[in-house]
Amino acid sequence: MECDLNCVIDGILTIGEAKTADRLEKTRAAEAALIEKYRRSLAASLAARCVVFATEAENWYGTTAQKIVEVLGKDSLSVRLLSKVELFRA
Repeated sequence: MECDLNCVIDGILTIGEAKTADRLEKTRAAEAALIEKYRRSLAASLAARCVVFATEAENWYGTTAQKIVEVLGKDSLSVRLLSKVELFRA
């Protein structure tokens, strides 16, 4: 599985996805499947403790952000949602 970000921050393996849009996929079902895939295929198998989702958009779409936190929170993963403001500070 492809992963846009992987690094170790203060000893914590962190993985992530970067998007230009405010959603991960076009439908809720496709988003849920992708988020679950991150949880199972990457976070669990690599023993990552933090997952970052970043977008160039002003903010993440509400249901997308909610689903990310809901699914990844099951495993007590630290979840960071970053948007344009955090990514492109002057």
